[in-house]
Amino acid sequence: MTPSTNPAPFRGARLVIEIPSDPAVARKARDWLAAPLRSEHPGLTDDVLLCLSEVVTNAHRHTSTPVITIDALLDETYVDVRVHDDRADALPEPAGLQLADEGGRGLLLLDACADAWGVAFPRGRRPYGKTVWFRLAVRPERAPALNPGRSPREPGEPEEPREPGEPATR
Repeated sequence: MTPSTNPAPFRGARLVIEIPSDPAVARKARDWLAAPLRSEHPGLTDDVLLCLSEVVTNAHRHTSTPVITIDALLDETYVDVRVHDDRADALPEPAGLQLADEGGRGLLLLDACADAWGVAFPRGRRPYGKTVWFRLAVRPERAPALNPGRSPREPGEPEEPREPGEPATR
């Protein structure tokens, strides 16, 4: 897990929100970004919202920032999200996990889901804080299923019932 130090510059339109840092901040962040993601990149929605939750939760838990700022870009080829807090010294580090630990897996999830992520200091470290960013690219394997909610039929499994005269769907 080697995060980059600087994200690529933004291109295109951005969505920006400032959310008070409180225990509900991750839910508020997900609620804010969910609809635009589902509209523009349904195949990326779950992974982006998971990464967003982890980064926002870290900002809330490990900093004293009163407001968390989120910048999101929904480009046609990628989704880029940046989460800014006021603590440049509270850098994200993977925790030394034990099997029984209930938390501390956020950066592992971020590393597993995002194509790239890192920490940036866009205006210098002091007194401005840091930005944790991540990017997910639009790829064919991330495309949504054509018929969500219906699992494919296993070989040898009977077809779904249909009305007489209705053509088979497979």
